[in-house]
Amino acid sequence: MKRLFLFRHGETDANRVGILQGHLDTRLSPLGVNQANQLSVVCKQLPIDVIHSSDLIRAKATAAKLSQNAGRLLCYSHRLREINYGHLNGQRIDQLDDTKRQQLHQLYQQHIPLPDPHAETMAQLESRLVGYLDSIMDWPQHNHGIISHGQALNCLLHALLGWPKHNMHLLQLTNCSVTELKFTQDRWQLVRLNQDVTSILKGIS
Repeated sequence: MKRLFLFRHGETDANRVGILQGHLDTRLSPLGVNQANQLSVVCKQLPIDVIHSSDLIRAKATAAKLSQNAGRLLCYSHRLREINYGHLNGQRIDQLDDTKRQQLHQLYQQHIPLPDPHAETMAQLESRLVGYLDSIMDWPQHNHGIISHGQALNCLLHALLGWPKHNMHLLQLTNCSVTELKFTQDRWQLVRLNQDVTSILKGIS
């Protein structure tokens, strides 16, 4: 593998109102569909051989647009899902009580696991994402795109670039943004970060 493109899925209504989606299946909003269409136009210009997507609906719908309009091979995997928030899946952040807010804060900033046996730890999230990437590193195709979720992509990006994990909460990847990395001299290097799809389209037209 030589180049890796990371894409967050299009917007959902849950994104807009601040719901922790986690492993919930939520659909793209009308804006999210438009974002996915725009991203598919951008992807036609990118040297991507294979698109890998989370198997959650919001990511699959985004990936389907890219595969159909940009003509790319498409693979789905549960290993590219968002972090599982356990009992916090589906809850609005602005309606969490003080205890749950503190638990979420500790998860993001200190990587202290949520007190729920069904919730994932940040270490578990990183392990499955990096494990998936390792499994495709020797594919004959050189350039790959991954469509996943905000926290998942943030975690993967910090792991690949060796960025301090305690700063992870400072980066918020926007819906259908483009992040690009290249693999050179046995390490990953950042080419672009969280580039807005609309700004890329303006440069193309």
